[in-house]
Amino acid sequence: MQLLNETSTQERAKAIQSNQLYLDPDGYFFELLERMTADVERQQNNPKRKMLMSQLRTITKEAKEAAKTFRRAK
Repeated sequence: MQLLNETSTQERAKAIQSNQLYLDPDGYFFELLERMTADVERQQNNPKRKMLMSQLRTITKEAKEAAKTFRRAK
């Protein structure tokens, strides 16, 4: 997932903007984020678990905010 590789807010915002077509709140993108988050939560022995959880929460929050903005602009 490209968003996991982006380290800055600006780079994630660019990636989200360029893929706004996929930001339907009931769509696959948010379902995938939920699945990924659940999978990482179950990985108790993963040394990168906390970092991944933080990234996934940030991505989810930013994508949901962007989706709201895109819907209002329509």
